[in-house]
This record gives sequence, C-alpha cells and structure tokens, in this order.
Amino acid sequence: MLILIPPLSDISEIGQTDREVIWDPLVSFKEDDEIVEGSYIPLVGSDDTYIYYGEQELSEEEVERAREQASSDDAAYYRYPLTNGTSVWFDSEGHDLDPQMRAELESSYPPEEYLGGNDATEGLVVAEKVLNALIFIPIGIIAFASFFSWWARVCVGPALSVIIEFGQWYMAAGRVSETADVIMNSAGHVIGVGMLAAAALLVDRRPAEARHRIRS
Repeated sequence: MLILIPPLSDISEIGQTDREVIWDPLVSFKEDDEIVEGSYIPLVGSDDTYIYYGEQELSEEEVERAREQASSDDAAYYRYPLTNGTSVWFDSEGHDLDPQMRAELESSYPPEEYLGGNDATEGLVVAEKVLNALIFIPIGIIAFASFFSWWARVCVGPALSVIIEFGQWYMAAGRVSETADVIMNSAGHVIGVGMLAAAALLVDRRPAEARHRIRS
C-alpha cells in the first residue's frame, strides 16, 4: 500500500498535464550525456564569454559552414565532434586554435563544477532506480509466501508495477511512466522471491539432514 501513496498524492492534479511514456530505460542517463553537447559553457571568471559544444558530428564541408557562421556575439570558442572520431576547435573568427590553447580548453572544460552537476544528477537517477528495486523486494517475499504457483509468485510484482505506471499515465497528474521503473521494480520483486525461495530450501534441507543422521 505504501508504494501507492506517491501516485495517489497527485490526485488533486489529475488531468493537469500531458500523458507521457518513456520507453527507453536508459534515457535518463543519455540525457545527462547530451547536456555537454549543444550547450554554451561560460569561461571561468567570465559571465559573458562562452564555449559552444556542438551536438552533431560534422563532415569537412559542414565544419567549413560552421566556421563561416561563427561569431563573437555567439561564443568565443567552438568545439564540434567530427565524423572521423576526432574533434575540431576554432575561435569566433573560424580560425583553428593554437595547440596550447586547445590543450588548455580540452583539459579544463567543461569545468569541474559543471561535470559535478551532471554526476550528481546521474547519481540521483541511479539512487531512484535502486530505491524502486528495494521497495519491491518485500513484495516478492510476500508473493512467495502467499501463492503456491510459481507463475503467480513471479508475476505479481511486474503486474503491480505495470498497473502503477499505467495509473500514473492515465491520471496525467505530472508523473511520467517509465519502462525503467517497471524493469527495476520487477528486478526487486524477483530478488525478493529468490531470497525467500533460498531460505525455504535451506529450511527444508535441515530436517532432511537431521532425519538422515538419525537413520544412520
């Protein structure tokens, strides 16, 4: 019942937002990686000087067009990934950076605090998914003790998770339904079932060993 509290707490906001389903279970981590690309990062000690990190890999022809479009009003330096696996750096006039300047920017940018923010966000995502799994471990334990059918024992958790995610989608109350949550919830449930199954196996084995000793 406790796992139903968060979605039910949004009951006053039903129908207030759009319904959304995130099918890619890794999308949260991909979003963190994409933040660096296609972003303007300020130079340390300056509020109005930026480095632009291009998003798409460019061919040689596209690099030339990017050089022509470079402007000091937009950014001081530009960095783009190339289709050959390398990268190119140039200034606001489209000129390649000298090796020393390029090495300095590559070694210090994005700044540590910027990367730290991404790491923290990714850490929160991981913690959230792990918590989802931990919450469903007791459900797996209860399911093993409540049903004799292995199908029922294994499927209760995933079914409950799908119902919760569907409810969040149907309510349209600001929560996003994710396949990643279903996967982690199901994993936690299976772990719970496995824990009690292993415990039951050990308990059954001990009386059998005791009877064997008595007979011998």
